[in-house]
Amino acid sequence: MPVVYTNACSTGDDKWIAWNPEEEEKWVRPMPPEGIRELDMYDPEREVMTIPEISAFLFPPEKWGRVGFVIGIRADESLTRIRAVSRRTEENYIVRLSTNNGWGGATQMNYMNVWKVYPIYDWNVKDVWLAPKKFGWDYNNAYDLMEMIGIPHSRQRIAPPYGSQPMKDLFMFSVCFPDVWGKMSQRVPGAATAARYAGTSLYVASSKLELPEKYNGDWLGYIKDILGDYSDKKMAQVVAHSIRQEISSHYRKTGNQPILPKTFHPDAGVSWDHLARRALRKDDKSRQTGSIRMVPKRDLQKFEAQLKKYQDEVNELKSV
Repeated sequence: MPVVYTNACSTGDDKWIAWNPEEEEKWVRPMPPEGIRELDMYDPEREVMTIPEISAFLFPPEKWGRVGFVIGIRADESLTRIRAVSRRTEENYIVRLSTNNGWGGATQMNYMNVWKVYPIYDWNVKDVWLAPKKFGWDYNNAYDLMEMIGIPHSRQRIAPPYGSQPMKDLFMFSVCFPDVWGKMSQRVPGAATAARYAGTSLYVASSKLELPEKYNGDWLGYIKDILGDYSDKKMAQVVAHSIRQEISSHYRKTGNQPILPKTFHPDAGVSWDHLARRALRKDDKSRQTGSIRMVPKRDLQKFEAQLKKYQDEVNELKSV
């Protein structure tokens, strides 16, 4: 089925559609003969959906009854994943599937019979590889190729490669899978460029981000203009909402201390540089929130060191 994914490789084309029937000449591989091409009540010409949204059409309640997706995740991989299994509004390892990412599509009522089940969530990356070794489990041999070219275990992943997170390892496909890279590089706008430069400042992956002079210190105006350039306005709304939440969280946690251009407060992890990067990276899944960079007060030495950096920048800005 055609499903929509984020394309972080290009500033002009925010998304791409897997198995888009109108772009069959761009497909990297043929449609599998067992592939599902039609679903009751789903009309891709009306609105192409994300993987979570399309799930309601895979398991209509009148045919399937109650359904559980059994999912294995590493909670140490991202803040979003640890939240998925640590909230207490419901039993923390069995939660109803919902579409709260702002993309629209199917309504909440479509999902009332579908649940996500996390029987294993507290493994770290060492656990993940110890299990196949100890029990002789099969695994995807693509990981062997990633190991051979030096990609660390924490970054080894098999996923749609054009999003903000996996994009930095696009180069891997040209080395490990040259037979498909030729088509992959042409599959979405910007893919070939991202494969070369995703780890550089061109994709805000290295060094500090500098505010263009024309904004005269107005980081919020800069971020609004970045979001205004998105071709997909729904995605812009999602990213804008998450950035607003981070700004509110910063002031709530710091007692209305200012958000600084470069240095984050240890209680909040937020800087204007960080928020602008999120907008530029089209971080619609909130994977790079300030919470990831927060310094816990129990680590007193690091907390005080970061607080000093923060105060030093405050004093520097006051003296300008």
